[in-house]
Amino acid sequence: MQCDFIIVGGGLAGMSLAFRLLKRGKTIMLYNWREEKAASRVAAGLMNPVVFKRITKGWRSDEFLKESELFYPELEKLLGARFYIKPDFYRIHGSDYERNFWTEMSESTQFSTFLGPPAEDEKSRLLKAPFGISFLNGASAVISEVFLIAAKNYLLEQDSLINERVEFNQIEFSPEGVKYKDISAAKIVYCTGAQAAVEGHFNYLPFKIAKGEVLTVQCEIPEMIFNGKVYGVPVSPGIFKIGSTYGWEQKDDFPTEEGRAEISGNLDKILKPPYTILEHEAGFRPTVKDRRPFLGLSKTNSKIAIFNGLGTKGYLMAPLLSLEMCDFLCDGKPLDPESNVSRCKIK
Repeated sequence: MQCDFIIVGGGLAGMSLAFRLLKRGKTIMLYNWREEKAASRVAAGLMNPVVFKRITKGWRSDEFLKESELFYPELEKLLGARFYIKPDFYRIHGSDYERNFWTEMSESTQFSTFLGPPAEDEKSRLLKAPFGISFLNGASAVISEVFLIAAKNYLLEQDSLINERVEFNQIEFSPEGVKYKDISAAKIVYCTGAQAAVEGHFNYLPFKIAKGEVLTVQCEIPEMIFNGKVYGVPVSPGIFKIGSTYGWEQKDDFPTEEGRAEISGNLDKILKPPYTILEHEAGFRPTVKDRRPFLGLSKTNSKIAIFNGLGTKGYLMAPLLSLEMCDFLCDGKPLDPESNVSRCKIK
């Protein structure tokens, strides 16, 4: 079988790029595996334009937010699934200083659109907040599991997905392109998340892999997003993802009792109603030392591309970065130098 691109990895990066390429009229074959442990599925899919610690905007956050508001609703229509949500967002302040700084910054032109007033409604009274709560505007979330399952099913219907692990030593290259088993393409794109740090043609890249653990809990509270010592994101009525931890030295992606205790302990400090833990999951985030993603071509083989390293803000960044990666692959449009993988030296 001949196609334009082989995509390796069916997480957020692989799926978002796949739909960009299909929209451009390109043919693809996506190889998907290990989905039960994929960080893209474990993640809560929270998209927040503001960095709370210092109240700053993240890298290109305005651009990312604008594109996400177009991309996910369009995909919902295509896939026939609801996974993009914009419920009320409650920021639980951790100190008097934080609350006062929020109020001060909310009066600035740069942040007035996002930093809302004090929250004093019925939902906010379900949260423990001795230093107060404020609304955050412009935030949203993707229900990751719903999105990824719907995307996978769509590609299966299009005969554009194979549930199989790719053996990298079996990939064949020629001047005309790339071949894996009976699938031939012009290029192969690695969207393998944290796995790229140890396997494939890009294991020299400066990944800084972070293990994250999350809980899924049942709690009789309305649909809302809250963020304090932990975040809570609704995934279905009365069901929330709560997280998360950061483990920089852990070697396996199994949930730990320490992680469970940390998350539930912090949840107890901010949530008044009782809750029941339904699930405890863990995954490795493909974070990068310089906090910029990896887009572009291999320095040693122009048939190999990478779209990876989206990190903790992946669901916010993926819509625009997948568009830029698609434009690069299809039209040769230059990539942002900060995200171009060419910035990294081969060791």
